[in-house]
Amino acid sequence: MNLTILTPDRTLAKKIAVSSVGLTGDEGAIEILPGHMNMIGTIEPGIFSYQSAGSEKGASGFISTGFFEVFNDEVYVVGEVLELREEID
Repeated sequence: MNLTILTPDRTLAKKIAVSSVGLTGDEGAIEILPGHMNMIGTIEPGIFSYQSAGSEKGASGFISTGFFEVFNDEVYVVGEVLELREEID
């Protein structure tokens, strides 16, 4: 599946191939895997992560409020603020 991550300040990822995406929705922790049903939801402040497809690489960090959409194995994440682990002071 492909992941796109947007904030008002920047595009962190654009259609990168991933095998999983983890975030905190309004109903708790969500892990999105390939073949996930289509859905739209809100994001609550918390840990955000993804695993790159076909490798052990990935990224994690903190995301504030926002929303996400899963549609036909395309995942879109839009957050007010998203800081990757290596960017956090």
